This record gives sequence, C-alpha cells and structure tokens, in this order.
Amino acid sequence: MQKLNYNLREVWLGYHEEVGPFLYDKGSQSKLSEKKVRLYKLKTEESSVFLKNILKQNLVKAKPNLEKDYKEKINKYLEILTKRIKNKRQTHCFECKSEIDSVDFLICTKCKWIRCSCGTCGCDWSDWSGESV
Repeated sequence: MQKLNYNLREVWLGYHEEVGPFLYDKGSQSKLSEKKVRLYKLKTEESSVFLKNILKQNLVKAKPNLEKDYKEKINKYLEILTKRIKNKRQTHCFECKSEIDSVDFLICTKCKWIRCSCGTCGCDWSDWSGESV
C-alpha cells in the first residue's frame, strides 16, 4: 500500500484482487472489531467493512500509476472527508446503541441520517416522517 500525502488523517492507497483500488483511512477504523477493516472502494465510491484475514489474502502490489489513474476520485474522497471532519455530528444508533458519527460512518442518501455498521439509519425508525432532517 502507498501512503498518501494528506495532512488531516493517515490515508493509504491499495489494490485488492476482488475489491479493486481502495483507500484505507486509519481514522475511520474506530468502532470496528480488531478483526474488521473499513475501506473506501474507489471504483464504486463507497465504504465497506471487510474481515482483515480474508482481505489480506488477495492484496496485490499497486501499480505505480494507480494514484494518477484515480486522482479525481481520491481528491473527491479527501474533500468530502475534510467537510465531514469540519461538520462532524455524533450520536448513537437507536437500534444497537453503538456510538456513531458522520465522519467514520456512511450517511444515508435518502434520510441523511448516519448509517450504523449494523445497517440501521433513519429509514428504519418507525417515527421517521420521511423528510430529511
């Protein structure tokens, strides 16, 4: 993996046989078990959680031009990350009661709530009216 020069957090660029190019953001690993890792998949522009031991099996040495080829998507991720850090929201999941925040967890595109790693967001709350909050 290749460390990117980004001053807010430690971010690495890597490549996996099945996942493709990804970003590993050390700061987004909080609230995960030691056996899991959260990666940002550059092809689909979404984060996913993987089992570390399975992921490590198919890591591939990244090609020298990988950063150049995905520069636009990497910059987009870093811009979004910067905004999310600046406007960080913290709460807890109403379903599993885990602590969640808007930096380390995904935001649901429909309800705009923070999506917990258990899969719950505002769309699942029975009192949610369907309007963005």
